[in-house]
Amino acid sequence: MAVRRDRLEKTYVVNIRGMGGHASMPEKANNPILIAAGLVSSVAGMKWLVPEKMRNKELAAEVKAVAISAGEKGNIIPDEAEIRYHLTADTNHFHKLKEQFIHAVKVYTELRGAKAEINIETKNKERK
Repeated sequence: MAVRRDRLEKTYVVNIRGMGGHASMPEKANNPILIAAGLVSSVAGMKWLVPEKMRNKELAAEVKAVAISAGEKGNIIPDEAEIRYHLTADTNHFHKLKEQFIHAVKVYTELRGAKAEINIETKNKERK
């Protein structure tokens, strides 16, 4: 029987701040929904976040988008979008995985003229 290593799991809330506007003039906005959608797709494809040695059952590390939300009206581009990511890795690799994830989020959003705030989700509140 294989011995399972100690693992860490945390959910991070990524709040992307773009610039809202009216849907009839999208060129005047920096749509955080489009940035969030691109980020989800981009992070899903970033295999470098999980080194080869971590890609087996014993050392599995994962970065998964688990929720996304933004806006409330059909004709308004919102100022913000929110994505929840769940990170899982063994205790020896979690910190590195988290650092790479945060760096990837910051670079992606900044290149698109937006800002990202990343917090750890807790049961009652969020903290950095």
